[in-house]
Formats: sequence, structure tokens, C-alpha cells
Amino acid sequence: MLHLLRQTISHFPKGRARMARNLARLTPGIATIKMVGSLTGCQMRLDFRDCFQAAMACSAYQPDLINVLRNLVRSDDIILTGGSHIGYLMLHLASFARDGLVIGFEADPLLPDKKW
Repeated sequence: MLHLLRQTISHFPKGRARMARNLARLTPGIATIKMVGSLTGCQMRLDFRDCFQAAMACSAYQPDLINVLRNLVRSDDIILTGGSHIGYLMLHLASFARDGLVIGFEADPLLPDKKW
């Protein structure tokens, strides 16, 4: 049921982030979910108590940036990113550069200790 709701929310042009925050209230804590929108087929472990990760679950996090990246990245690009956090944008970059290579790292030593 929640997957269907997230899929529906991902198609709204406006108000996705607000709807994602409301949906997060229905999802307790941390969950491994199947992504929706342009990341359909991927899975991520997200903490729904974090409003940014709740927005990621509904493809409502940084949609304008993702559209810019979609237009800039070619399928054979090699991309290096620093500050990858939990990898949400990395998944998008990998889907755009299917024949290329995406390498990312997270410099925050405390981030891996969090139980996503």
C-alpha cells in the first residue's frame, strides 16, 4: 500500500515534498524500500524520521537538480563525487551514465555508524 502511495506521489509536479512528509508519519523509522520514479528497480535503506530521506522515498528530493543532471550527463561519462551521503544522487547519476562509471565517497566518518 505504501509503495503505491509513494509511486502516486512521485508523479505530482508540485507538493511532493509536503506529501512525502505526511507519508513519513505512516512509516515508522527505518525501512528498506523499493524506489519509485526514475529510480524504479533500485532499493535504498531510508530513515523516514528524516524529512529529506522521506522526500527521497517519493522522488521529491531535489527534482530540479536531478533534471539538470539528466540533461548534462552523457551515457558514457565518468563521474567522481565527494560527499555522497547515503547515495541518492549517486543512484541517479548511475542511471544517467549507464555505460560510464560513477565513483563517490562520503568523508563524514560518523555517517557509516548511523543505522540507515
